[in-house]
Amino acid sequence: MDFGNYPSVIDVVVDSKLQYFVNSFETLKKQTVQDFELLLVVGWPGTATREYLATQTHEFNLVVIQEPQREKYPARASANNLGLDAATGNIYIGTQDDILFPENWIESHIDWHKKGQNLFVSNRVETSDSAEYQTALWEHISTPRNVPIVARWQYASGHSFSLPMRIAKTLRHEERFNAYWGFEDIYWSYCCFKAGCTFEFDTDVVVTHQEHGDNPWDRARRSMDGFWQWLQERSRNRRLFYELTGFCPEYGILKDGLGYEGEFKL
Repeated sequence: MDFGNYPSVIDVVVDSKLQYFVNSFETLKKQTVQDFELLLVVGWPGTATREYLATQTHEFNLVVIQEPQREKYPARASANNLGLDAATGNIYIGTQDDILFPENWIESHIDWHKKGQNLFVSNRVETSDSAEYQTALWEHISTPRNVPIVARWQYASGHSFSLPMRIAKTLRHEERFNAYWGFEDIYWSYCCFKAGCTFEFDTDVVVTHQEHGDNPWDRARRSMDGFWQWLQERSRNRRLFYELTGFCPEYGILKDGLGYEGEFKL
């Protein structure tokens, strides 16, 4: 497959929480690079999102994809796969509809991929409603120690990442995670690592996760509970299980902050 000389940004939009996306879309319109395609996978029913987009002007190429109605919604993994199937650019940039971007966000990802062929680049994320949690998490990630190269994928963020499209097109987001948001990112990063990606972290270009009003520690713990449940129900590969949990930064910070211990029964 031939890819265009521009990045493809894939964004999953929750129709019932449109204001997050409105704020995010405004920051995309201000990017220093406008030669990119934005693939919006819009959750059911999509009416509010489409009405808003009809009022907007923009320079980039916009592709709107309607996600099918599902019993359990939103289904982020399968929605990302819909966007990935339709993407035509040479770089896959993944994000979420509640993220705010600095003006050089896309430009920085393009620059990173000029430095190497198989890079997976992840940005630092700051959260407006959880400064304490994010500070603790970042300190956990950046504590001086020798983190093995084979474990770096476990520190990547699904809020803002990029990799070559030629690699991404050979992979799939794990749709068995459709019931859970958050820890499908870990498995996606794991697959990218197995596909030969080298992981880099851009700490200079910081994206912002908008305030949701709930407790971020509780939110992370709910995601963690879902992750354990998925592993227990689906995984029969003991080595995979330990690779996925061995260095997980979210697990480490939850354990330190909440005294949380996952019960593993395979």
